[in-house]
Amino acid sequence: MSAAASPFLAANLANELAYNGNVPRSYDLAYEQWLSRSGEVQAQLQTYFPDARGIPGVPNGGEWSSFSFRMRDLYYFFRLSRGKVRASDTRANYVGRLEEFVTARHQRDCPNEFCEVVDFRSIDRWLAAPRRSFDDVVNFNLEELINVFKVDLYDLEEAVLRTSPRL
Repeated sequence: MSAAASPFLAANLANELAYNGNVPRSYDLAYEQWLSRSGEVQAQLQTYFPDARGIPGVPNGGEWSSFSFRMRDLYYFFRLSRGKVRASDTRANYVGRLEEFVTARHQRDCPNEFCEVVDFRSIDRWLAAPRRSFDDVVNFNLEELINVFKVDLYDLEEAVLRTSPRL
């Protein structure tokens, strides 16, 4: 699971910080690799944990599929960040789902008001700027966004390790 997701998560952070929002071809390739590897993980979960469907906390095709959809949202959040497409309803839907995902994780994992929350507006303002330079606030928010995905991935992996597979 980590081998499938980690390269793409790293590409998200590197893409925005190193390339200042100008999406390189390597970002698209990282996403394509993620799609392929994610499909492999999905097939393995459905094969080895067929009876897990509907058991809270036990990963199966459904939980991995949800994680995969949020990874897609992450890809399009950055991929559709230039020009007129930035203001499109399509991108707004991707951003909305990401915000819901981050908020749900925050509410579940951080019961007090001292926990940080990803500020998508600061990232978006930075993406919209014609001349970008490194910004500590944006960097922090990008790292927090990636951390939400890493925590979700870790939880899925832990659930797999606690479950007996069908061999």
